[in-house]
Amino acid sequence: MIARLLPPLSLLSLLITGTAITTNYVVDLPYSELKVESYEDLLTGVINAKIEASYEEKVPFDSAATHLFNAISIGLFGEARKGALIGRDGWLFTPEEFAWTRESEHNLVSAFDRIGDVAHELRGRGMDLIIVPVPLKADIVADKLGGIILPARNADVYHRLQIYAKSRDIVAVDLQTAFRASQPDSLFLQSDTHWSVKGSGIAAQATCASMSGLLVGVPKSDFEVTEVSVRDVAGDLSKFVQTGWFSTALPAATDRVKGISVAQKVSDVDALLAPTDSGPDKVPPIALVGTSYSANPLWSFEDQLKIACGVDVINYAKEGAGPFRPMAEFLSTINLRPAPQIVVWEIPVRYLDDYGTTGMDLRTRDTGA
Repeated sequence: MIARLLPPLSLLSLLITGTAITTNYVVDLPYSELKVESYEDLLTGVINAKIEASYEEKVPFDSAATHLFNAISIGLFGEARKGALIGRDGWLFTPEEFAWTRESEHNLVSAFDRIGDVAHELRGRGMDLIIVPVPLKADIVADKLGGIILPARNADVYHRLQIYAKSRDIVAVDLQTAFRASQPDSLFLQSDTHWSVKGSGIAAQATCASMSGLLVGVPKSDFEVTEVSVRDVAGDLSKFVQTGWFSTALPAATDRVKGISVAQKVSDVDALLAPTDSGPDKVPPIALVGTSYSANPLWSFEDQLKIACGVDVINYAKEGAGPFRPMAEFLSTINLRPAPQIVVWEIPVRYLDDYGTTGMDLRTRDTGA
């Protein structure tokens, strides 16, 4: 009984102590910062935001203040203050997967049209496009949502993209089916928006299976696999639940990641010394374009794509840019002769709602990405 009561009692003790220490800073807030201009300020949290911002500015140990607020919100209400949603068993989710605005439908239509335009342009250059829609984490590990509910219209975006791709004769890898056939809880990181190494491996296998007939005549290569040491990773959502000194009473928001790296094998030593046609115009048969899901070596998607397909891959993915900017840059700079035969475009579906009328991402970072 005592063991069960220890965490809440510890949190309550920390709450009382922190409140006592910081009360002077709260009561000294000037009237101008507490003035209510309209009832909307109360309903939308404007006043709360002013108090919190002023509090953290005035308190000499602002990081401790942030940790205190986080601990109170998580410990007493089971909610992160901003930027993350807390599910069951310490699983964190990004609010972006649950958001829907008046512009969402227009953004989706614009994003779909852009994908169609890219496929058309690549065909004109003699390249095949394969899109890899990454389903919502909240959809795949729905059993970890707890009391959070994923709206049907958000979950439906994945299916709508698949239907659109089929209508435009674009090959779209069905990761949702592949993920659900595996162990869903191991395919995404608990503290991150990204897939795990296992998740990216299944994605790589499903992607290469979708290339049936597209790599005919391309010599296959063997790759030597090296396992990377295990790392404890504080995911991109963990920063929203950092509790500092108060963490002993709350679950840790970290993941253990063990990636891989590969190197192409050369079985014939003479082949290393012999002249080849691998000059500056020679490129691998597959180009990978996408977000940090593809760019970050921690998840090993590029390396696992090489293993699954048996060919080399050139990576144009970028971190912090969403899926559309890297593709725009790829198209503006792809003057390679010969060009890659296949372009694999990894697109997390949660980014589609960020595509605006300017023809570019509205997002400026991956959090999420």
